[in-house]
Amino acid sequence: SYDSSDDSSLDSSEDDRRRKRRRKDRRQKKKKKKHGSSSSRKQEKKSSKKKKKRSKRSDSDNNDDTPGPPRFGQYGVIKAVDLNRMQRSFQVWMEEVKKISLFSGQMPKREQHEYFSEFCEDYNTATMPHVKYYNYEEWEMQEYHKKQQQQQQKASGSNDDLTASFGRQDELRHQQEQRQKAAQKAEAERRALLSTMSGDKIAEMKQQAVLKAQLQEAFRRGDTKQVQRLKERLGPDE
Repeated sequence: SYDSSDDSSLDSSEDDRRRKRRRKDRRQKKKKKKHGSSSSRKQEKKSSKKKKKRSKRSDSDNNDDTPGPPRFGQYGVIKAVDLNRMQRSFQVWMEEVKKISLFSGQMPKREQHEYFSEFCEDYNTATMPHVKYYNYEEWEMQEYHKKQQQQQQKASGSNDDLTASFGRQDELRHQQEQRQKAAQKAEAERRALLSTMSGDKIAEMKQQAVLKAQLQEAFRRGDTKQVQRLKERLGPDE
């Protein structure tokens, strides 16, 4: 005979299995959501840290205005053969740093070369007391242009082309005045030196000047024997 209690028990067990399955599914969904949210938070934290690091690195690069230590060859490298090319900077360095004037002509060549060796060392190691000694003529011109620009900024209503023309004329005039001052100073020191010398000393200096001119001519002709003879007459300082 058919028993209805069996059907009800089957339905009940089936319901239990469904409820258990639904609870299991809900737990799995919760785990997935939790895992997903935690992993996304971790990724956000990592991304935030990376951005902060990049920001700090960028700020440090932008704010790093501190000049580095002097390095060899920062302004170039000069040697003893560059004395003529660096003559103006060397003269100013001698006058302002060593307190010695080269215009008098009393310093022996050997001693002058020793001072220039010191000048080369400070130049090559970028340890000059002022940047102007690396190229005095260029520095002097830059200072002159700065003053000109300041004056031009104060002036108003002037024509740009006319101002540039006047600026160029002033620059040429300034250069000429500087050369004249240097020549006048050298001549004054030469006359002062001559006034303290005897007639024999002056005659000797004139003879030295003649020999130097002959030496240059012998160099130009390639007359090595004459060059050697003149060098011996001039002495070891030449």
